[in-house]
Amino acid sequence: MGHLFLSIDNTEFRIGNLMADGLPASQLSGYPPMMQLGYRYHHWIDEYTDGHHGFKRSKALLSPHQGHYAAVVVDLAYDHFLALNWDVYSEIALDEYVRGFYNEYLEYKGELPAQFRTVMTYMIRYNWLQSYSTIEGLQKAFDGMSRRTKYSNRLSEAAAVIYEYKEELEKHFKDLLLDIVPDSRKWIKKHLG
Repeated sequence: MGHLFLSIDNTEFRIGNLMADGLPASQLSGYPPMMQLGYRYHHWIDEYTDGHHGFKRSKALLSPHQGHYAAVVVDLAYDHFLALNWDVYSEIALDEYVRGFYNEYLEYKGELPAQFRTVMTYMIRYNWLQSYSTIEGLQKAFDGMSRRTKYSNRLSEAAAVIYEYKEELEKHFKDLLLDIVPDSRKWIKKHLG
């Protein structure tokens, strides 16, 4: 959710940004330049977020309960806070924004990697992006992750833990957003020329 929110209004850029998870850089060369730039932007966002003091505080807060998966839980918590308060951050309604992105993706679907198409099939079918706005949607996401993860985890308890520390986590999220929005615009301006 955060990756799309921070994207520019360009379909190829947004798709490249979203497909970066799980696609090795070695498979990128055949895609349009804007998709490649979106891919690089995704990794810049990840590095920026991981190094931000707000994210580090959130991760430290959740580590005693979520251990190795604390960073994943924080990522989804931040997506939840963004979706929950979408109207504060965007002039476009969440359902309209999500529907628009799904339609953009469908125009390019045949040209994209099979693994990404599989993920997108589920994302659209279960409307993951919009479901992050509810505690029920968050719980479903964690339950699914818990089932797919081969290692022992407590991901099915993560939504409850997020709400136990909601005030602190949401403050960390807002701190990150205050910094990453202007810095992301600088990154985009620098790389678009």
